[in-house]
Amino acid sequence: MAKSHVYLLCSDDPLLKKERSEQIIALARKELPQAEFMLFSESDFKNPSDPDLNALENELVDPGLFGGDRIIRIYLRALNILACRVMLLIARRMRDGIFVIIDLPRVNSSYARLPPAPYKEPSGRMGVNGMSNLAVSAIKGIGGSLEILYPPEGEQLTRWIQSRSSAYGMRCSLECAQMISSMGEGNLISIDQSLRVISMTLKGGDLTPQIIDKSMSSDSRFTGFEFSEAVLSGNYSRALNVLYSLANSGGSLIDTLGFLCSRLDSALSAVATVRQSNVAAMSFRDRSIFFMKLGVKTPGLQDAVLRAATTMPAKLYDFLTSKLASASSELCLFDTQGARRDLEDLCVAVGNFDVMELKRL
Repeated sequence: MAKSHVYLLCSDDPLLKKERSEQIIALARKELPQAEFMLFSESDFKNPSDPDLNALENELVDPGLFGGDRIIRIYLRALNILACRVMLLIARRMRDGIFVIIDLPRVNSSYARLPPAPYKEPSGRMGVNGMSNLAVSAIKGIGGSLEILYPPEGEQLTRWIQSRSSAYGMRCSLECAQMISSMGEGNLISIDQSLRVISMTLKGGDLTPQIIDKSMSSDSRFTGFEFSEAVLSGNYSRALNVLYSLANSGGSLIDTLGFLCSRLDSALSAVATVRQSNVAAMSFRDRSIFFMKLGVKTPGLQDAVLRAATTMPAKLYDFLTSKLASASSELCLFDTQGARRDLEDLCVAVGNFDVMELKRL
């Protein structure tokens, strides 16, 4: 079976997917130097239950002599009907001269065991589970791959930290790697940013517990998770500081803003869920499980969500969700400056409600 350049990248860790995508795109650029890069998100397909796939299909159709090489990246929020339709279209229309990367959350490991199968039209009565099995098998059937990316844990995480330190030109002992692992709480983005910042001043030296403690405990260093906590706590100056710091860190601005939007979206959704739940009556264990399911993992953010659920005015909540939706839409159009302005507006609004009445010129 010939290999097809279709990659299903499934993980809840944005750093792992970002770096694997960069590897695939580098390979694509080497094989297809004239390829046009195209980006699709769920909003491009309009109705998730009855998606409009014409734009994607047009790119998959061979244009003949008119330069049809494409690198296509598709962001999808779940392995749902929309994702299945997209995969089935690709399985039916895939041709030479195309690389496709489909970005999905982590999926059940059972999908990795599905055998390759030829393309087959789904039946009208087929549910999401049956359709997803059909779609993944069809992608494998054309030689595509499913990659479920698991964040390293335990000793694997320790080795990952040592390898990462070495890549940044530093030497990291087992003791220091274990310390970073503990302080980073398994957050690869946080750990990577810490090592990157330290490497700027250490320049090829040995990591020490003192250096690590000073860097990872510093209030001037942000990972992005502080942003949602600051917004929901009404701490507008800290929220703006986090936004400014990360937006000017030298990394990909679209990835940074996308990460902040994603985290804030989860936090605001958690506020709405908490308002409908009797969290106060839960035991500590049940409350921890409750918040983990909502993607709210840190104690500080949990407290901020609880406070917002009881004290945030409905008008402010609606304003935040509206601005967040606007920022997300602008990121889909690669308008990073517009998205950043929307995030700045919502930061300021939590400290001054009058901002909600203002309109940008």
